[in-house]
Amino acid sequence: MRVIGFSFKQISIEKKKDVDRNVKISTNIDIADVSFPKLDLFQGKDIVSFDYNFKILYEDFAELMFKGSILSLLEDKKQFEELKKSWKTKKISDDLRIPLMSTIFSRCNLKSLQLEDDLGLPAHLPSPKITQNPENQK
Repeated sequence: MRVIGFSFKQISIEKKKDVDRNVKISTNIDIADVSFPKLDLFQGKDIVSFDYNFKILYEDFAELMFKGSILSLLEDKKQFEELKKSWKTKKISDDLRIPLMSTIFSRCNLKSLQLEDDLGLPAHLPSPKITQNPENQK
């Protein structure tokens, strides 16, 4: 699967009240729809559009929500046909679902970290910790 387009259709953030630093934060990614557009630019190619929802919930303190779509080129005809069949029951094989989720996660995380900072929310991802290596002290 090759990503040829990524877009946000909706970004919303709501801070309902000041957040307790020990708040439980959860994330959820959902593939809302899959469609198979015919695009003139990619005539004869197997194109798939995945609509997604990505949420970050801070218990009852705040919520971030992203809605958008990913446009992908499937170069394996068999994989394309299997997706068309499996999506009828709202299923996506792991070989497509995992890279798809990774793309959504990485793109939305970048946006969400800035929005969280703007609203004074704690980051939903742990920050890397820099420590001193005892061997380098010698």
